[in-house]
Order: sequence, then C-alpha cells, then structure tokens
Amino acid sequence: MQDRARILSLTIIMAIACMVVSFISIFPLYRTALKEERERLRETARSQARLIEAIAEFDLQYSSDFPDGSLAATLSQIRNAHKKYQGFGKTGEFVLARKEGDFIVFFLSHRHHDFDNPAPVPFDSRLAEPMRLALTGKSGTTIGPDYRGTNVLAAYEPVNILNLGIVTKIDLAEIRQPFIKSIIASLIVSLLLVLTGIFSFLKIGNPLITRLKNHTGELEQVNKTLLAEIESHKNTGKMLKESGAMFRSIFENASDGILLSEIDTKYFITGNNRISEMLGYSLEELKNMRVMDIHPETHLNMVLSEFENLARAGKKSIENVPCIRKDRSVFYAEINGATIHIGGKKYNVGFFRDVTDRKKTEDALRENESFIRTIMENLPIGIAVNTVNPVYFKYINQNFYNIYRTSKDKLKDIDSFWDAVYEDPEYREEIRNRVLNDCASGDPDKMHWEGITLTRKGEETTFLSARNIPLSDENLMISTVWDVTKFKNLEKQLEQAQRMEAIGNLAGGIAHDYNNISSIILGYAELALDNIKPDDPAYEDIKEIIKATERSIEITRQLLAFARKQTVSPKVLDLNDTIGNMLKMIKRLIGEDIDLAWVPGDKIWPVKMDPAQIDQIIVNLCVNARDAIGDVGKITIETGNIRFNQDYCNDHLEFKPGEYVMLAVSDDGKGMTRNQITKIFEPFYTTKKIGKGTGLGLSTVYGIIKQNNGFINVYSEPQKGSTFKIYIPKEQTGEPIDDEHDERSFDLQGKGETIMIVEDDDAILKLVEKMLSGLNYHVMCASNPNEAITLATNYPGNIVLLITDVILPEMNGRQLSERLKMQFSTLKVLYMSGYTANVIAHRGVLDEGINFIAKPFSCNDLAKKVKEALDAADEKINNC
Repeated sequence: MQDRARILSLTIIMAIACMVVSFISIFPLYRTALKEERERLRETARSQARLIEAIAEFDLQYSSDFPDGSLAATLSQIRNAHKKYQGFGKTGEFVLARKEGDFIVFFLSHRHHDFDNPAPVPFDSRLAEPMRLALTGKSGTTIGPDYRGTNVLAAYEPVNILNLGIVTKIDLAEIRQPFIKSIIASLIVSLLLVLTGIFSFLKIGNPLITRLKNHTGELEQVNKTLLAEIESHKNTGKMLKESGAMFRSIFENASDGILLSEIDTKYFITGNNRISEMLGYSLEELKNMRVMDIHPETHLNMVLSEFENLARAGKKSIENVPCIRKDRSVFYAEINGATIHIGGKKYNVGFFRDVTDRKKTEDALRENESFIRTIMENLPIGIAVNTVNPVYFKYINQNFYNIYRTSKDKLKDIDSFWDAVYEDPEYREEIRNRVLNDCASGDPDKMHWEGITLTRKGEETTFLSARNIPLSDENLMISTVWDVTKFKNLEKQLEQAQRMEAIGNLAGGIAHDYNNISSIILGYAELALDNIKPDDPAYEDIKEIIKATERSIEITRQLLAFARKQTVSPKVLDLNDTIGNMLKMIKRLIGEDIDLAWVPGDKIWPVKMDPAQIDQIIVNLCVNARDAIGDVGKITIETGNIRFNQDYCNDHLEFKPGEYVMLAVSDDGKGMTRNQITKIFEPFYTTKKIGKGTGLGLSTVYGIIKQNNGFINVYSEPQKGSTFKIYIPKEQTGEPIDDEHDERSFDLQGKGETIMIVEDDDAILKLVEKMLSGLNYHVMCASNPNEAITLATNYPGNIVLLITDVILPEMNGRQLSERLKMQFSTLKVLYMSGYTANVIAHRGVLDEGINFIAKPFSCNDLAKKVKEALDAADEKINNC
C-alpha cells in the first residue's frame, strides 16, 4: 500500500510539474506574441496616420478645386483604398473616426457589421474606448472593448491635421487561441509521457530492487530473479503494447495532419484523422493516392523537387504549400517532413499544419504594404524618410531622385545628398547651412523652403519647393520636394501679360488726348496753308508743321494699335494672297543685299483681319529683320496651319486651344538676349541707335495680334538670328473675299446741305465748322446733346447729316442720333472720336454700315467721309 501511495504521489507531483513547466514555457511565448502584436499594431497605426497626414497636406495644396474641398478629396482616397482591404486575420480591422459633438462618427465601413455607414457611438460610452483615446490626442495601445463590446488589443493614433483618430485592432481571443491549444496539447503529451515513464520505471526497476534486498539464499535468489525476469518480460510486453496504443492515440488525435508515404512510389501508406479532415478523403481513399494527387499542377514541380530534397537530406520544412481538397478547394499548409526507415524501406512522414488564415494575413499585410508603396511611388512629389539619430535613409521614392535629378547610386547616404544635388559649391554650402539650421530649430514652419534653384551645366534650371515633417516620437524625418518650375514660368508669363496690359491702357489714354490736340493743330495748319501763297515765307513753315503733325498722328496710331484700340475694318482673306501681293514692296523695302524667301503654306485656312493690319505686321517685322541683319543676309516669310491642344496651352498662359494660321518672319541677323526679348513689345523700347527708330514697331505688331485674338512667340539667340511666329485664329464663317478698293473719284464740294456738328471740345467744334463751311455746307453747331436737340427742334428745314462725337455728356452719340431720327427720318450719321470705335463696335471692330472717322483727320479726309455718308444714303434711296 505504501508503494502505491508513493507511486500515486509521484504521479501527481510529476503531473503538476508538467502543467507548471508547460505553462511556464508557453506563457512567455504568449506574452512575447502579445508584445509583438502590440508593436505591430502601434507601428501600423502610426504609419497609416502619417500617410493620411501627408496625403491631406498634399490635397490641401493641390486639390482645393475638388468638390467639397481638400478634406473630401483625402477621405475619398482613403475610402477607395479601404474598399480593397479592410483588415487582417479573422478579426483584424482598421477604424477611422472623428468627434462630432458628443458622438464618435466613423468614416469607414465596419468589418463585423453588414453596412457601409456605421452608426455613431456616444463619446462617453465605454464602447470604442481605443477611438476615444485617439480623438483626445493620445497615442499608444490598450486592451478594452471596441464598438461591438468585444475585448480587443488596439493601437490608437491621432491624425492631427484632420482632427481624426485611427485605430488598428484585433480580438484578444484570436491572439490567445493558438497558445491555449498548445498548452492543452502539451499537457496531454507530457502527462502521457510521465505515466509511461513511471510505469516503465516501476515495472523494470522493481525486480532489481527486490533482488538486492533479498540475499537469503543463492537458490532462492536465483529462483526469485528468474521469476521476476519472467514477470518483467510479461509486463514489458504489456507495457509496449500499451505504449504503442498510446502513441497511436497521439498519432490519431494530433492537431496537425500526418501522412506517411513511400519515397520510391510516392504512394501514401497511412495517415491520421486530422489529415483526412483537412483533405476531405477517407484513410482508405488516401492509400490509393500519391503525392501528386493532392497538389495543383502549377506547384507540382516544386513539391516533387522538395520531396527529392527530403529524401536526400532526411529532414525538410516547406511553407505555404497549396493542397487540393476532395471538393477541389485549396488550402495552404506548412509541411515539416522527415525520412524514416521501416523494415529496410525508406518512408517520408509529413506533418501538415493548415496556415491558410496566416497566409491570408501575410498576403493582406503585403498587399497593404504594396498599396502604400504604390501610392508613395506615384505621388507627384518626391518623398524620403530618414532616421534622425543616427541619420540614414529608410525610404526614398523614385520622384525624389527624379526631381533632384540624381540617382540611387549617387544618393547612398545623407552626407552624399548635397554633393549629388547641388553642383555649385557656394550655393551648396548656403542651402545646406540654411536647411540644417532650420531643421535644428525644431520649428515645422521653418522647415518649408520656397524657390530652391537647381542648376547644372548644360541643363535647364529648375525651381523646387521642399518641406520637412519631423516625427520626433518615431525618431524620423519625412522630406518632401516638388517641382515648381512650371508655376514659376507661368508667373513670369502672367507678370509680362499684366505689364503689357498696363502699358497698353496707359498708351490708349495718352493717344486719345493726343488725337484731340493733333486734330486742332493739323486742321488749322491746313486752313492757314490754304489762305497763303506758296511764295509766302510762312508757307514752308506751315508745311513742316503739317508734316510733324502727320508724323505724330502715325505714332498715335501705332500706340492705339499696341493698346488694341485701333479702329479696323476686318475682312475674310487668304493670308497667302495678301502677303503675295506685298512681295515687290517688301523687296524694295529691305534692299538688294538681303534675300527674301517666301514659303507659303499649302491650303491655309482663311482669317478675318483688316488687310491694312497685315501690311503693318509684315512691314514692321521685315524692317526690324533688315535692321538686325545690317548688311547681307536672308529674310524668310512662311505661313501654315496649326492646332494647339490644352496641354500646350497649360504651359503657355496667353495661348488658347484651337485652330490657327501661322505667320512666321525669320532672319539670320544679330539676334537678341533673353532680357531683350522680355522688353521688345514695350512701347518706345529699342536697341537701335538714337534717331534710327521710335521703338513702336513691335509694339504695333503686338497690339494688332492681341486685337485679333491671336498670339505671338519670339525665338532668338545672340548672333544666330530671330523668328517671330504669329498665330491668327482660323475664320469659321466664310471664304476669303477679294478686297476691291473703291476707285471712284469724289466731288468734295457740298451743295448747301445742312449738317449738324455735336462736339464737346470747343476747339475741334470750331475747326470742323470752318472745314465744312469751306466745302459749301450749311453748318449747325452744338457743344452737348441737349443743345443739339433744342436746335434741331427749332430748325424749320431738313438736317441731312449728323456728325457727332461718340463720347458726350448727358448721352452718347448713338443715343443722340436715335433721338434726332425721330424728327428727321432720313438723317444720316457720321461718328468721330479721339478714342476708338469701341462704344459703337465690339472690341474696336466697326459693324458694317456705320460711318466713322477717327481723330485726328485732315480736311480732305473729312470731306471724303461726308461725301461717302451722303452718297451711300442716295444709293439706298435709289434702290428703294
């Protein structure tokens, strides 16, 4: 009885010891796994939060035009990514939310509920504890209930720039499950081994102990020994039988699937219940199958190769091997194999563990990493991540290399960055000190650098903007950089356009006032010239006054052309025909030493322009080309059709998409510098010697092109010549027409017709009255519309023509003409202005049938315009 008590006590003690050992050996593994899972979740939450902040910051700068703003753009990208990936393992999940009032509002669909818009959770509820911590600005991990009330291990992180919180979590039950199974299996195996050991020890050792204790007699001792040995052999046979049954039980009930196969034939010999469950075949069915039958053909070569390696090495472990079930579904197994010898034959025993869930988790993590990397690699900005202490790069996307115009080989570490990127030693040291000092300050606002210049010999200069984002808790620094060269160029184009617009407005205003003054000078000079004889000493002086005034009028017209306020009469024309008719004149203009090449485009589209403006453009450009050549050279005039798409216009601020006719004038003269090109269209700017030019030629060209909704580009290099390319919109409404000039001669004298003049400038009013009176017209004068209406009302006769300024006090010229036509139904109107025809015509272009004369004008010009207006009236009457 005492022996049995001791055996029972020993068994209990060893069983307890096995339990303690199992718990002690597995519990640290569980704690380690829990710690690793905690760190993995924390790192995932942080990386996701930083990525969202980076995307939000980019959207804040470049996606302000997105519907509902940049925040909506950021959330839209996150939701689209979340639809493709929602979690890891069986219960893992990402949660993104924001506090709105007293509630936590979730932005992403929950994995464990069948809806896309999760219901808000009260902020003070015990549910969603991790998210509440994140929304209070805290960062870390915790074990607590989630929105379902289920205990989870969760990492929480605030997304500061958006006032959001992000949580990555997994159920505690999923983490504990494999360890609980391992403890149970370990306890069962340990207990069986203890029982077997004790049983074997007692059965084999007890006879020996008995023989040592009993020395009463040699014969008796021999007999007892023989009896003990016989009994021992009986008990050993029984023990071996029981041990075999025990190991068979372990084999049958193991949590891993076990398969025994012949190495030579690859047929399965036997297996356990678990492998039968995993594959869906009975053990009898498995005995008629081979290794090739349970693996897909796509992986068969790999499996057979590993099978052969196992036969040679005796032991092998293979991960993520696809296996085919009886229903043809596939699961993934981790197979640990070993070679054993039974009865002189070699067999392979394989232990199959289902790792499908683990592989899905690993694949999901890889997919998530690939997703994040894809985003990072395709962002239009360069991104680099480096540690702060010690300093080394952890990640660099391709755009970082591209924007800094370097390569991975040259950018091996932080120290090599400055030499690889900045070629000029002085600028390199300047920018290096600036960046390092700003980063050392720790102030994020200082870690933003605009207008960084990147200059390389033989390469175009680019401009960059950069920003660093410190992550102090993670000992990281995120460096971002983007190319702003396009924006810099657009800024320059905009500044140039604004400067030209301002100069144009100023020129137009000056020209108006100057026109009025020139009208008075020219008119009275012509009247004075008519009243003196050619031999009078003052005759030549007055002629010089007229010449100077005409020259000033030409300058004024050039200013108006630049200001896009020149009065024009456009016609649909063929540019090739118009230029072809000018070639003889152009050849005389440029001289015999300069060759003129005319290269007309084939089937060019029609344009709508004033032919006189085409003359101005060609003459000004050819004169400039002639002066640039100076001696012997060549001028080429070309035409052609061209289309501009939106991409081209995005880089050229003044251009608009569409179809255009191109007119190009090129020379092989001295060319221009970039600085000169930026100024050539400004009025009075010239590189010619004093007295050789007014500086208005190219200004006139610029104004004409802009007035006709066209564009102009200049290409030039010093000592290599220049090319001016002009683009005029294609005319869509009609074919070119012949410009037949009216060659009729006019009898400029009147026949006593009554003409009313309305002009608020007294000097011009008196001058026009004197001119018309000298032409045998009866003239009525008024300085404002009300006076004109009063005179007309009280006039007993018929007024045949109204000559009125466009801009008048009280009402404009058109309104006055409409009032007077109520009394004089056949009244004709001739408009005049020192401004332009903008008031009576759209954008300075006269409508057909409207009579207009621009100030200043000569007596002869006025006589012709009056006759044209009156004769046009007679023609209409005769046609009635």
